[in-house]
Amino acid sequence: MLASFHLLMASATAFGLASLFGFAGTERGVFILMCLMPSSVGTYLFVELYTPAHAQDVASLIMVSTLMTVLVLPIVMTYGL
Repeated sequence: MLASFHLLMASATAFGLASLFGFAGTERGVFILMCLMPSSVGTYLFVELYTPAHAQDVASLIMVSTLMTVLVLPIVMTYGL
């Protein structure tokens, strides 16, 4: 659920800001690509250090987010640019 929300919000933010700033071509593609990257492992390390009880949940979010990005990113890069 959170991974879907992440991709939805990241897509809306990426396309909105790319249009707002007038990005085109390669700039637009790189900006959108960077916005749609999955959650970082750094987040997991931070949670594991400070709230280890939630580390398993964060690891699951990162895994699902990465898998969903692998599926969604080619579609966005093909049809969204």
